[in-house]
Amino acid sequence: MDIDVENEGHYPSYTRYDKDLWRHMILNEHLDQMKSFHGAHPTIVLWDESSMALAAEIGDVETLIFLRDECKCPVDAEATYNALLYCNYYALLYLLMSECDVDFTHEDIDEVERYENATADEGESMYEVRNVVDLARQALALR
Repeated sequence: MDIDVENEGHYPSYTRYDKDLWRHMILNEHLDQMKSFHGAHPTIVLWDESSMALAAEIGDVETLIFLRDECKCPVDAEATYNALLYCNYYALLYLLMSECDVDFTHEDIDEVERYENATADEGESMYEVRNVVDLARQALALR
């Protein structure tokens, strides 16, 4: 799908708002445009569980908060799984604090840790992996 985007993620007035555009806005972190659309058309629903999972995948906590609190977007365990899989600590933390379902296992956590340890450079990325892994293990221990 070709999406016409003007400067800084603003969409022309003729833009057709649909689920594909909504996904595009999440992927490109166009939160202001999502807020604007939702404010103008609060009864038109373009989001679903996959929106939360996508925001968790890219680690956009502000979008997660907007989708859950403002849009009342449903969330399923895919969101927490994606936050773990893509090592997005703050997204995982927000989802766990919001008491979202968890469907990952200790084996999933071990696999993420092994893969990230094998492919990541030293430094901040390893620190992030360690934090995500520790948080995920704590979440399983509490459930």
